[in-house]
Amino acid sequence: MHILIINFTANWTAEEYDQGTTELAPVFAEVDGLIVKNFLFNHETKTYGGCYMFNSKDDMEAYKKGEIFKSIIENPDWSDFVVRDFEVHAEALEIQKNLKEKAA
Repeated sequence: MHILIINFTANWTAEEYDQGTTELAPVFAEVDGLIVKNFLFNHETKTYGGCYMFNSKDDMEAYKKGEIFKSIIENPDWSDFVVRDFEVHAEALEIQKNLKEKAA
């Protein structure tokens, strides 16, 4: 698995952000290889973004070459972009998952 984190600055109210994320959430449900996108926000610092979990690095790279990613990075109303990607440690993830299942 791979994680992509995108942060940026935008001038939104909490209401505008809530409306926008509600409208956009279904778009991300259709992205191939994307397990989940968590919408991130800090209204105090006007910092927003997403934490994306992909099945593979190839899926993540395909997303980064696509139109949705391009529309985010090239949005003229947003600034101060930070884009980072990480590999998920599969063994540690599996250990946590198994322990949580046993505890349930």
